[in-house]
Amino acid sequence: MIELIQRILESPVGSFTFIFGLMFLAGWLIHYVTKYIVSNQNAIKKLDLLPCDENSRKLASLPCDTHSKLLDKVTETLNETSNKLASLPCDTHSKTLDKVTETLNETSNRLASLPCDTHSKTLDKVTETLNETSNRLASLPCDTHSKTLDKVTETLNETSNRLASLPCDTHSKTLDKHSQKLDELKTEVVEAKMDIVAVKTEVVEMKGMMHIHYQSTLSKAKSPETLTEEGEKLVSDYNLIDMVNNNWSKIEASINALGTKNPYDIQEFCRKTAYLDTDSPKNAKFFSNEDIEKLKIISFQTGYPLVLITIVMGILIRDRYISENDIIVELPTK
Repeated sequence: MIELIQRILESPVGSFTFIFGLMFLAGWLIHYVTKYIVSNQNAIKKLDLLPCDENSRKLASLPCDTHSKLLDKVTETLNETSNKLASLPCDTHSKTLDKVTETLNETSNRLASLPCDTHSKTLDKVTETLNETSNRLASLPCDTHSKTLDKVTETLNETSNRLASLPCDTHSKTLDKHSQKLDELKTEVVEAKMDIVAVKTEVVEMKGMMHIHYQSTLSKAKSPETLTEEGEKLVSDYNLIDMVNNNWSKIEASINALGTKNPYDIQEFCRKTAYLDTDSPKNAKFFSNEDIEKLKIISFQTGYPLVLITIVMGILIRDRYISENDIIVELPTK
């Protein structure tokens, strides 16, 4: 508590606050004591009017011991407060107050002299510039620019009207011709793509014929074509059936798009598409790029041509599709 009071006294603002508080306390104590004395005097006057023995004894005993001690403490506190107020401000705070007063006087003098001659001239120039600018803005647009703006507006209106009327009849007919030619070109491109697919299909068939001497190693040339023991071992060693199962939803959707239940058509589609996937991975219908890379690695490791490995994959796909879709593989008996 003592340290807090010391810190408050060391601060200029705190000292003022503390002094003001002491003065307020002293005033309150003086008021209280004055009020108490006045009330006692009124009581004495009343007692004088009633000089009975009982009141005489009471007056003789005033102030009582309790109030006498209280008055002594109040008197002592007032004396101490009076001595402290008499010594205020102390030397330290007196110097601080002198500095504060000096600073306030200097600041007051500076404010009284504002604006100075230099800044006054600058402010005059700024005011003059603002007035000139304001006058110029008030006169905009001038006659010269007004005519230019009118021409620009007229040009914009003409341009807008021309754009609104586009395309004109002449250009409209030209655009129709170009559009028709574009449609024809698109048709030709589609036909060319179909020819390319047909060529790729023929290439697949040719590759199959070129490697027919490998046929007996992986599949049996009978109807329907089936896997040999080596073919089944290849499927088992490289877990090829999982490759089919992992892509089955995509494979089944591609076969369903054929719209046929003919087992031969399904078989040929499975064989050709399996190979075309490896030949053109971007347009693959059955397998992912990772699966195609795996098939190529299997071909490299085993020495089997890639076309024969895709025939194995086509057989696996054909068998599952025929089994799950109840495809009839035998001719009906008469």
